[in-house]
Amino acid sequence: MSYYYILNGHKPVLVSFTDWAFLHTSQDWQVARKRLFNGKVCVSTVFLGIDYQTGRHGPPLLFHTMVFGGPLDESQERCSTWEQAEKMHKEWVKKAVDAGL
Repeated sequence: MSYYYILNGHKPVLVSFTDWAFLHTSQDWQVARKRLFNGKVCVSTVFLGIDYQTGRHGPPLLFHTMVFGGPLDESQERCSTWEQAEKMHKEWVKKAVDAGL
């Protein structure tokens, strides 16, 4: 069974699939994006809207950071809250910069 969420400000709210399907196209789910090395590397953090927690043990995993390009290409991590996502994004930007030096 999947669990669907939308954002109310920065707070994820559990909703039905029907509400999620109707509302998800109207929301901006970008938390942060940083382009590095003249655009050759991008670190992107987004709200997923679907819980990616496997086995339903622990809090829902609703935010996703991924690196595109460079030595860390396709590296990724997920977390539960907007605040964690902002912190995670900054950490991956630093990792990408350090890996690209």
